[in-house]
Amino acid sequence: MKLKCTLFIVLSLLFFLPGKAQTIKAALPVGINMTQVEGDLIHGYNKIGINAAIGAMIHLNEAETWEAGFEIGYHPMGSRSNRRDNLGNFKLDYQYISLPVFVNYVDVNKGLVGIGIMYNQLLREQETDPLGVVLDTEKAKDSDISFLAQIGYVFNPNFRFEIRFNYSIVPFNIDRTTQRTFHNVVTVRVNTILTALFKRR
Repeated sequence: MKLKCTLFIVLSLLFFLPGKAQTIKAALPVGINMTQVEGDLIHGYNKIGINAAIGAMIHLNEAETWEAGFEIGYHPMGSRSNRRDNLGNFKLDYQYISLPVFVNYVDVNKGLVGIGIMYNQLLREQETDPLGVVLDTEKAKDSDISFLAQIGYVFNPNFRFEIRFNYSIVPFNIDRTTQRTFHNVVTVRVNTILTALFKRR
């Protein structure tokens, strides 16, 4: 587990090493996750959780239309029943530390679009049955790899609004004899870009 996290971080840092000088800036995104699990009996993005991270960003060209980013943050996922599901208080709760790496394109009108990949390390999993009884389970893998896509609007160099989507690349459940399950998450957040941490010469 530690080896996989370390390897992902090292590869992510290498991602930030173009040949010319770069200004590396800090990013502080905060928002909410609206999540569901593809493959269970629950419909809709009904499970809500706080999403928070710290990260670093660099511009990849002089026009500052291309940028790369890396983050580490708290990323809850799972699903929760609603009235249409008729499953009582059923809930799946997965708490992860996330490590996304991504590339954004920012156009002259300040619109933003980006793609990337996200490594998620499981911290805790919990299931609440239809009667409201909380169960500690071991149904999920220790880690999840997700595809990432995002859109947003850059209000100014220090403040932007983003909507991020991530979806598991492979099933995250351990038991392959059951229905395969995938995390499906929509994150709405504001991202504060701080002044340069340091400038590479």
